[in-house]
Amino acid sequence: MSHPPVQNRDRLHVQDHAPGWEGEQYETPEQEAADDYAALKVHVTNPVEVTTGATQFGAYETIVVPPATVEQLLPRDPLRQFAYITPIDAAIVIGTTLEQCQAAGNVAAAVPNPSGGYLPALSTTPPIRHNEPVYCVNTSAAAACRVTVLVERGSVQ
Repeated sequence: MSHPPVQNRDRLHVQDHAPGWEGEQYETPEQEAADDYAALKVHVTNPVEVTTGATQFGAYETIVVPPATVEQLLPRDPLRQFAYITPIDAAIVIGTTLEQCQAAGNVAAAVPNPSGGYLPALSTTPPIRHNEPVYCVNTSAAAACRVTVLVERGSVQ
């Protein structure tokens, strides 16, 4: 039994009936109604400049810092626009030099004299706008700490 080919509305291809497809509908009434739309003329009065693709992107990562260990959270990055750091499980101390984070006072009970910026667990830094490296030390001598790092990058203006 031969069926004539089904011409899909407003499409460039022709679809033949294949065995097992007899009697089935190829487009629902909702699909047909969706195809019957009218073009709408749009006039943009205030264009907004946007960037996409390789010129602007983000990087999001969670780093596990072992107890009493220093880790580099952010490298030197001339394209970094904003960065945010959030310690999850324990307090951390952040700094822009490795030596600053390696100070003995950064791993102590309650960290009375941190050398760097002290971040309690579940707190987030204000936007980090500089492009220098950022290091951290886990102030806990007993438990690892997850640290979430969010970075927005873009082209140099």
